[in-house]
Amino acid sequence: MIICECGEIIDGETFRDYIKTSASPSTPTIGHRKCGHIFNFIDQKMYKKYSSRTELKRFAMRFALCNNLRARILKNS
Repeated sequence: MIICECGEIIDGETFRDYIKTSASPSTPTIGHRKCGHIFNFIDQKMYKKYSSRTELKRFAMRFALCNNLRARILKNS
């Protein structure tokens, strides 16, 4: 899973695109359908972002909701 710059967890909500990079004039990549951000995994360095505690909790809750973790936990107990 990838966390987009818009703050959403990307899980299957992508589109394919081809962009010009230093490796090739037509490099395949993906983009986020919701905000339209196109990822350049070749030239852009992934920056390290130190998130706040509330932001990390928000990401954890979105991940749990996306994967129906509550239903799985209740089913297995």
